[in-house]
Amino acid sequence: MASLSLRPLRSPLRRALLALALPLAAGVAFAQAWPAKPITLIVPFPPGGPTDVASRIVAQKMSAALGQNIVIDNRSGASGTVGAAAAARAPADGYTFVMLATPTLLASHLYGPTGYDIFKNFTPVGSVYDLPI
Repeated sequence: MASLSLRPLRSPLRRALLALALPLAAGVAFAQAWPAKPITLIVPFPPGGPTDVASRIVAQKMSAALGQNIVIDNRSGASGTVGAAAAARAPADGYTFVMLATPTLLASHLYGPTGYDIFKNFTPVGSVYDLPI
């Protein structure tokens, strides 16, 4: 198996962490330190694919940077809509992330209602990798 370079992920990871830290800074005086418990990263594709591999690399780096465990939760099916719907139903408390990819973003246009609104239920925090299709 070819080795993966972590260099391209450094800048997006830093931007993602910064994007996460800015909104949280406003509530720091009233809330406990974040993260106070493990973070779940939902990967809406099966293990071993490019989205899963990228998610595991990002989770490892985020875990080291934040000092908290990142739990990978693979929920594959229906072009990623199963995992995306699970993420949309999760509490908006900053402890559940989802690694969305192009098929999941296009699913509502291809299949009809998906149980979530890609624009209302999710807030993008960064780009992790580019994969030409």
